This record gives sequence, C-alpha cells and structure tokens, in this order.
Amino acid sequence: MKYVFFLTLFSSFALSNTLVPESLNQDIETITVEGSRPLGYFYKLRQKERLAFMEKFNHLIKDEDLHFECRAETQTGSHISSKVCRNAFDWRIIQEIVTEEINRGNILSAYATALMGNKEQEERKQELINNINVLLEENQEFSRAYEKYREADSAYKKAHVERFGNLSPYNSR
Repeated sequence: MKYVFFLTLFSSFALSNTLVPESLNQDIETITVEGSRPLGYFYKLRQKERLAFMEKFNHLIKDEDLHFECRAETQTGSHISSKVCRNAFDWRIIQEIVTEEINRGNILSAYATALMGNKEQEERKQELINNINVLLEENQEFSRAYEKYREADSAYKKAHVERFGNLSPYNSR
C-alpha cells in the first residue's frame, strides 16, 4: 500500500503574505513523496482489532470458560516472552494435562503433550465456534468488530506479501 503526499514549499516572503501574488508563482515548488506504511503498523492494527473482537465476545458471552484470555508465555529454550491468547478452557485443560503428565513422571514432554489437547477441548472449541456464528448473525456490533478484524488481518497479510514476496507464508503463489 503506497500513499502519495504533496508538499508545497513557499519562499519566506510568500508565507508572510496571506495572498500570493502571480509574480511569485514561479517560486512555488511541488515535491512528491512516495512511501508505504511499515509492516509493524499493520501488525499493530491487526492486534488491536483482534483484541477488540475478543473483548466484545467476552462481554456478550456469560460462560466464562469460553472467554478469551491473554497471558505472557515464554517458549521453551527462550528468555523472550510473548503474549498468547487462548480461551479460558484451553488454559485450564493445558494446565490439567501438564499436571497429570508430571504426576506420571513425564516431565520433559508434559507441555508438548498438553498442547495436543483432548476430547473436552475439541468439544469446547466446537461450542465456541457455534457461539461465535450465532453472535455474528444476531449481533450487529459483534459482526462489525469481526469485519474490522478481518479487514485488518487481510491488510497485514497483503503488506507481508509485498514486503517478503515468495518468502511470506501468506503468499498464495
């Protein structure tokens, strides 16, 4: 996405006068600057719209187990944490599986096993999808929040492809 800006520079005499005489028109210079928004801008916009969508969902749904929660999480072997958003049932089930695996003596791969999920998690995800679909049909505000997120997501993916070309995972070749 490229934007074109027009800057007009006047001589100091032209700026001090409210009306520019015809004789000074030759002193006016037009400069065209082309640029594009940085990829970080689109990423932040997508994150903002995603969080707004999740907050709207949390506000409309009474079942707190379906609510979205964001937590700081550190990848194994790293010291850098990142914000990870999951539903409350995902966080709860992962913790239950990790605890169960550690109690069995499976300390090294307890978290990896937990990320594979279980039957309850699949059922809750289906319930989540059903609730989202019902809200999209019935609630105009929620539907608009979803559309804004989809637009921001699409803009980010497009900008990513423009920036990285064939190396972008969003490139459909």
